Amino acid sequence: MGTKPGWCSRPPRIGDIITCLYPNDPKGRLRPCLVLETRAGSSGGYAVRVAYGTSNLNKEKRSQIDLIIESSTDINECGIAVPTRFDLEHTAVIPWEPPDCECWHGEYSPKLGALPLERQIDCAHKIAAIQNKKGGV
Repeated sequence: MGTKPGWCSRPPRIGDIITCLYPNDPKGRLRPCLVLETRAGSSGGYAVRVAYGTSNLNKEKRSQIDLIIESSTDINECGIAVPTRFDLEHTAVIPWEPPDCECWHGEYSPKLGALPLERQIDCAHKIAAIQNKKGGV
């Protein structure tokens, strides 16, 4: 068994944007995802709950539900290249290690950037609305 990269021992924080292979992604490629939760595993590793990122903004149907990053300032802070929508209704828990999380070419960590504080607050309100709609806590 190979040695894990050093970043595996430094889990991302809530609100970080990371690159990972999202489960059942039809394109099967690394994409930006929003970290919603970090969990410590019993064997010393970590897992993250993430929201899928897509360049399909679908603003007419999804802007009230999902987090859409489109201002150039927010795009830069998040470390993404294009306006991106993070689907807050559909999330997945994945291991914080290769091959599930990987670095984009030339990067030393899957962490790209982080949501600005205002966007973190917006995200928290949208997640609370989704949970209330589902009858969750």
